[in-house]
Amino acid sequence: MHRGTGRCSAYLLLLNLALALAVRGDAQPGVPGSTPPAMPEPVNPLVDLLPSLRSAPAPPWVKEKLRVTYYSAVATIPRERYYTYRTPSGALVEADEVGPAGHSYMHCDVVALDAKAAVTAIGLYAIDPTTGQIRPSTQLAHVGVPGAGSAWADPATLAGAEGIAREGLKVVTMPYPLGGKTWRSIRFDYTSQNGHTAMVYDLDTGLLIHYNHAVESADHRHVQLATMQYKGQRLLTIPWAGQAAPEWVAPGANYRLQGTFSSVMPGAPTVPLAAAQTIEVLDTGPKWTTLKVVYWINNAAAETRRVVTGVAQLLRAYWLPMQGLGTLQAGQVIDKETLTGATVSVHMVEDDFVVLCEEGPEYRVLMAYSKQNGGLLGIQETFKIGTAVNQLELQIGD
Repeated sequence: MHRGTGRCSAYLLLLNLALALAVRGDAQPGVPGSTPPAMPEPVNPLVDLLPSLRSAPAPPWVKEKLRVTYYSAVATIPRERYYTYRTPSGALVEADEVGPAGHSYMHCDVVALDAKAAVTAIGLYAIDPTTGQIRPSTQLAHVGVPGAGSAWADPATLAGAEGIAREGLKVVTMPYPLGGKTWRSIRFDYTSQNGHTAMVYDLDTGLLIHYNHAVESADHRHVQLATMQYKGQRLLTIPWAGQAAPEWVAPGANYRLQGTFSSVMPGAPTVPLAAAQTIEVLDTGPKWTTLKVVYWINNAAAETRRVVTGVAQLLRAYWLPMQGLGTLQAGQVIDKETLTGATVSVHMVEDDFVVLCEEGPEYRVLMAYSKQNGGLLGIQETFKIGTAVNQLELQIGD
């Protein structure tokens, strides 16, 4: 397999894997003392296939505060409807094999852009299969070169790609109908021993408009089907965009948020569990940072994610430029997202801190930031899951 195109499947595999976990709070507690599973960073596979993208500029339409949105769906299907297993006692049991599936909207927000890096915060919003309600699911990160971001590639480089020859690879220019228009596009198709991957870019702008894959599992028992379609783009309104990152944000800086998680069920007792997040700054640029976040439930490491924060970030930031926080007013509406129904507003303003709120029909997320240093002070999340209400409350701790 060619190294660059082989990573195509890994790119969206990671993004879509979370779709099967259609409810917030999907990560299960791990074994105490165990190392939590890591979430690798998505990469744009075209950088390996077209090395000149490493020095190419971002397309003119790519700017800080840009949001590109996709619809995405994934399903893991068995090759056989039933499998036979042998129990510890030696008995043979025929089991019904059903794989996970889900769909979501995916926001790719450009939170920082300079001559060397394009930094994108990627947010998945799961669509409930029964009610159609939408709620935040998973946060991912992408730090790439300006010429090849999470949702684009330099159109001048793409224009010269049709003649590339690789085993199993086809690159063709073609009309592509999507969203009521026909795009002048270039399509990368790759077939390997473990599956097939396709990516379609708009030749005029470099926008990624379509992706799909069918990838076989290592044990040859399952195939993952995934697709992603472009839905739209816009520039967000962010009061603190374009300002400087706090001075304390440097590699090695770390802190801890701690509190409780509980699931409230009608007629059932509520037992709060200890919850925490440990945050460590891994790398920094002039206007962005990458961070390692470890999620803890009941004193067990449940999950590790690599996330980003940038000066043009609207949601899920671990710091914000404090200069912009001082201009906010309580009740101020910052953003409304038509597709997901979410509203971002200023919930509270005090002398020392400000609280931002993201709210949708089935959830509310409050995040408190210090006016003195821009750091995240606390998180309060409320998610309705069927008849249950999941609640997470964290605040800065030792």
